[in-house]
Amino acid sequence: MALKTHTHLSLDSLFNKEPDIRTPSPVGFIDRGKGETFYLNKESQFRYASVMGLEAAKGIRGNHYHNLKHEYFFVLEGSVIGYFWDPENPDDQRKETFKKGDFFDIKAGLAHGITTPSTATVLELSPQVYDCDDCEYVANPFMPNFIFK
Repeated sequence: MALKTHTHLSLDSLFNKEPDIRTPSPVGFIDRGKGETFYLNKESQFRYASVMGLEAAKGIRGNHYHNLKHEYFFVLEGSVIGYFWDPENPDDQRKETFKKGDFFDIKAGLAHGITTPSTATVLELSPQVYDCDDCEYVANPFMPNFIFK
């Protein structure tokens, strides 16, 4: 089954299950030799989840920041390139590559965009629900000729 971009999950069904007491972290990725497992324990404060399918040919996703939303990303398959910058000071920037199994977070106010060199699947989690009014699109200093539509 191919994953669709931003497939929304019901966290209520996940929270009704008992947490795996052998995995104390609220979220993680394990492979005990019988297959890979992503887990989200009951103690987690996440209220939003989406699965993103990324393709290199589709360009950079994001080029925005959130006023309130703190986002957590978990790379399930492939690798992603993250672009991060201060929207008030675009010279304050960095670029990082994350591979399968990496977990990173983006605090509110940090402008960001992500892409992949091939294909990738990424899980996004947040303690805040998605609100399109919380999103501010900004120019990406890594792509100065990028035009927003």
